[in-house]
Amino acid sequence: MRPAPNDHPSPTSRVRHVDIRDAEQALWELLDPRRSGDRRFRRRVAIGPYVVDFACVEARLVVEIDRGLPAGERDYKSVRTRFLERQGFSVLRFWANDVVARAPAVRDTIHARLLQ
Repeated sequence: MRPAPNDHPSPTSRVRHVDIRDAEQALWELLDPRRSGDRRFRRRVAIGPYVVDFACVEARLVVEIDRGLPAGERDYKSVRTRFLERQGFSVLRFWANDVVARAPAVRDTIHARLLQ
């Protein structure tokens, strides 16, 4: 049953749904060069036929934000990831809600990859 229009979602339902734009902005702030060891990330970078969310070309690192995907789109992401890896890029993927809710862990994962 759908809630009435004036009903507000519960706090837990708000946690589960994160607007992808909020996650992108949160990740962009995490990737600020002052916070990421002077590595420069760019947003929406074209690599071959694909446009990735964030890329540090110098470190050959792509960072993508995902949300729940239908099976067909998962196959597309898999093909896309293999292409990027063949181009010499390492790909990190994070769920949108993790970027917002677990920003320190996301930042630490990215920094650890940059140090490899």
